[in-house]
Amino acid sequence: MAIKDDPVIKRDATIRAVLLGILILAVATTIVLSRRPGLIGTQSGVLPGARIADRDLPPDYARAIDGYGIHIRKLGRQRTIPMNVPITDLTDERPPLRYGYSFYEKDLAAMPFIVRKQHGHVIYYENGGEFVVAPITDDYLRQVGIKRAKPLDDGDFPLWTQMWGWLFVLAVGGYGLFELGAAGRRRAVTGIM
Repeated sequence: MAIKDDPVIKRDATIRAVLLGILILAVATTIVLSRRPGLIGTQSGVLPGARIADRDLPPDYARAIDGYGIHIRKLGRQRTIPMNVPITDLTDERPPLRYGYSFYEKDLAAMPFIVRKQHGHVIYYENGGEFVVAPITDDYLRQVGIKRAKPLDDGDFPLWTQMWGWLFVLAVGGYGLFELGAAGRRRAVTGIM
């Protein structure tokens, strides 16, 4: 019986084809559907937190954030709304303000691998193309008069959920382990130790 006709070798070839197909499909789908840079890039974003009730905000606070806040382009390749357009020019209603956590991520093949704090805790609103944020601390919230149930803590927003690119590295490592096992099975079938 020829080596290529051995059932173990055939099974390994089938598994190899399926695993490689899944890996290639996953990467291609991620690159095509992701709004992250296609090859290498750095993007900023905001992890959403609790909505802030209007009664807890000083008057015209949203307008102050619009005028003096930091404008962060949303994750993505295209911008749907021009930067630095005042909120009143985009809509008549005031967007809801939320607590959030500002971060930036380093991407490779449209997958985030490294995530770091950018501005940290923020109060923000968002429109179609950007986040408008105001960095906050506990002292700032006290001075402005915004009530908060508990002090700010960097552990409130888990950044590890934004590092899913490492799953691809684990998948490639798993494929490598499969290949090591397949090589051992091939040596056993051929009688080469």
